Amino acid sequence: MRCIKLFLPLLLLHFIATASHAQETAQRDSLVRLIEARSASLMDTNGVAYRKIIGPARFLHNNTYLLCDTAIWEVETNIIHAVGHVQIVQENTFLTSDKIDYLVNNDLAQFRGHLVELYDKDGNVLRTNYLDYNTKDSVAVYYNGGAMRGTEGNLIESRNGRYVSQEKTFYFYNDVEMFTDSVFIKSEDLRYNTETDRVFFGKKTVAWQQENILTTESGYLDRPSNTFHFDKDGHILTAEQELWADTLVYNRDNGIARLYGNIQVLDTVQSALAFADYAEYLPEKNRITMNDLPSVAIYTFENDVRDTIFFSADTIVYHTERFCDIDSAEVVLAKERKKLADMDPVREIENENAAYLERMKHKSNMVGVSAEEAAAVAAMQASGEEQMPAGALRHLKGKADLPGPLPVRNDTLKQMPPSDSVQAMLPDSSLISAKDTLQAPPDTSSVAFIDAWHNVKLFRADFQGVCDSLVYTGIDSIARLYKEPVLWNDTVNQITSDSIQISFRNNAIYKANMISNAFIAVQEDSAHYNQVRGTEMIAFFRDNDIYRFDAIGGASMIFFLREKDSLITTMNRKEGRIISSTIKERQIQKIKYIEELKNDAYPTYNLTEEEKYLRGFVWFPERRPVSREEVCNRSIKASRRKQTDAIRLPLYPVSEIYFKEEKEAISDYRNSLFGE
Repeated sequence: MRCIKLFLPLLLLHFIATASHAQETAQRDSLVRLIEARSASLMDTNGVAYRKIIGPARFLHNNTYLLCDTAIWEVETNIIHAVGHVQIVQENTFLTSDKIDYLVNNDLAQFRGHLVELYDKDGNVLRTNYLDYNTKDSVAVYYNGGAMRGTEGNLIESRNGRYVSQEKTFYFYNDVEMFTDSVFIKSEDLRYNTETDRVFFGKKTVAWQQENILTTESGYLDRPSNTFHFDKDGHILTAEQELWADTLVYNRDNGIARLYGNIQVLDTVQSALAFADYAEYLPEKNRITMNDLPSVAIYTFENDVRDTIFFSADTIVYHTERFCDIDSAEVVLAKERKKLADMDPVREIENENAAYLERMKHKSNMVGVSAEEAAAVAAMQASGEEQMPAGALRHLKGKADLPGPLPVRNDTLKQMPPSDSVQAMLPDSSLISAKDTLQAPPDTSSVAFIDAWHNVKLFRADFQGVCDSLVYTGIDSIARLYKEPVLWNDTVNQITSDSIQISFRNNAIYKANMISNAFIAVQEDSAHYNQVRGTEMIAFFRDNDIYRFDAIGGASMIFFLREKDSLITTMNRKEGRIISSTIKERQIQKIKYIEELKNDAYPTYNLTEEEKYLRGFVWFPERRPVSREEVCNRSIKASRRKQTDAIRLPLYPVSEIYFKEEKEAISDYRNSLFGE
């Protein structure tokens, strides 16, 4: 108990001593001490007492040195008016000016000179004409315009701003303009931390890197890694594309960008939109890989009406490339693929058929034509169901079986030895003169490529599809669908095959090649399906609807006939080597066939369930995407190109005053890029 009684008084004395020391320190710091001067005299003018100090003079206050040539120290108001080579020196901050008013009681140095300069310990310099500096808090505030030059040449200016020495941070407000590492930047507010060498952006930030424009409402530039981080409403505008994301990380050294959340990419040249919640952009071949609910929309305008097809997958890779930069082997493969896809065996037979009829017509005018031949010609001319001449089949040799799917792009070409490479497929180089080669201008047109992997879904109002993977190249404008592909047209037409090639013209489907085990099923009602099967099949589209299909190789066909009362009473079954049908208003209008057509009709009441279907028939209503939202539920952002292009580049008017040489160099660089 006695120890406790002794301890309490000692503890109280300790607190008193500590408080007293702190008070003495505060009092000492609050006092201004004149450390050095040539002379100092006390004067009185009109009842106002002041000290006149002739220097060089040095004052100390708040652990801060004030240096000047001459000073007038008002005793009553405790204000020092310093002029001539004025300096404020602290541990981390150094300021110079022609004159200041130092309000001692407010710890405030008011700089009002021809030029005010603030240096931090790293050598960054801020210049202005109006600056207030709090020597106790080590905070500088400027207004009416100021500009800062960084140690590595970056330049920042604004109408107002401040510098917080303890944070090692410059703050810039209102009409902020910056130039750093060949990037032009504008913002409403910006701060620069000199210790981390990071620049933090605020509202209405716009950055120009050559012809690309980046905008955001929040983010930062990490200068050591040369990486932009945009974390609110990030947007990038290029010559051909627009890109949005909640968060965008862009490295200027390697050009790689990573995007997170509500991503949208608009490619105006390719008329395409891409969406995802995570994507990575690689500058090599202008490639963007999208994961996390990716989807793509390809749109066309016809009669001022937009028509859009959407597709989604687990992963989508989209890139564009100048035609002249594409591997020549890939170009050759694409052209060959297009040549094969554009083949029309039935049309070739029809042309030969027309020639045959012309010959028969000419022969009929000659003596000796048989009645059977004349009857055959008349039947072929009049019948809506035509058998083509066997002589025309010679045109199908090597063509009746359409080619299987060509190798997926880039899968094998790089592994081909020189002797087997595309060079052997190209024309003899000796036939191409050096003059022709030199005069041929490079084709710089942009070509789009799309790879979609796993769980692919397609949707348009009148066209849907699913498959495991999809490959599209703009060289041939063909989309290749692999592994159990299914297409639906107008909900009642279903197309299946081992693989399908869809050909586009003007971004509209005009042809589909079904390769191996091809099957078309058309739903008449809940119990009846018209069906066509063939080894291969070609479907032709007009105005986004099937108007003709050709079944090639072991072709079979079932269709149901309605009576006038719309009741289905008859099933017709046809078999032949090739069957071609034309469709109008979704009804078969004309059927053409080649060789040994087997044609049977059956009353439907006597058919078993099995007899109603061709072998291989399967109906997949559960697999069909029924809405656009099932494939892509994203809202489409309106283009910002017009308003972004209208934003003027920084002109750096404040830097023109304080860093004229640097500003002129920036102007020269800007003019070299934009011709201004």
